[in-house]
Amino acid sequence: MEQLLRTKIYFRVRKTSIEMLEDRGFEVSEEDKNMNYEDFTNRLEENAIQLIAVHRNNPIKMAYITFILDAKSFSKKDLVALKALIDDKYPTNEMAVIIIQDKQTPQITKELLNDEYKLYEIFSMKNLMFNITHHEIVPKHILLNQEEADQMLKQYQSTRAQLPKLLTTDPVAKYYGMKAGDVCKIIRQSPMTGESYYYRILK
Repeated sequence: MEQLLRTKIYFRVRKTSIEMLEDRGFEVSEEDKNMNYEDFTNRLEENAIQLIAVHRNNPIKMAYITFILDAKSFSKKDLVALKALIDDKYPTNEMAVIIIQDKQTPQITKELLNDEYKLYEIFSMKNLMFNITHHEIVPKHILLNQEEADQMLKQYQSTRAQLPKLLTTDPVAKYYGMKAGDVCKIIRQSPMTGESYYYRILK
């Protein structure tokens, strides 16, 4: 029974992971998107549920998602070994997402601050059991590119330093892979005023 529950959780987490990749602009294969529960179960038994995706606007930009299914904590040693494996297998990789059982340790958090891990992200299973962006109370977040951010600042005669802050640890910011210094547009819906726009800078 416990194994059945875990399999259902993995299936749900992988589905959210695919949605996250697509929301970041990556193309996921039809085979991965349409995989049914039975096929997933077979792949899970073979430890072959990893995801590879290519960015739709930049074919050389790739994303790799791997699942650490072992219940033990994910250590710095594990991270170093996994990075070596990913670098060897996917030398052109642009982004690596590691999904672990529990929350990351302080040692892992510190290690990820090193420049060599700037394209690495870690999520716990519970953070991806549901797609937070599909919740009715979560407003739409849009990551602005440099030109869009500059135009917005010019329009409002503002500077980046004057923008309200949004932490990179915010669940929605983390879902979209927003980094410190990024600017995002938040669209809120109101029955009285319609759409309202807010802007935040990631910190």
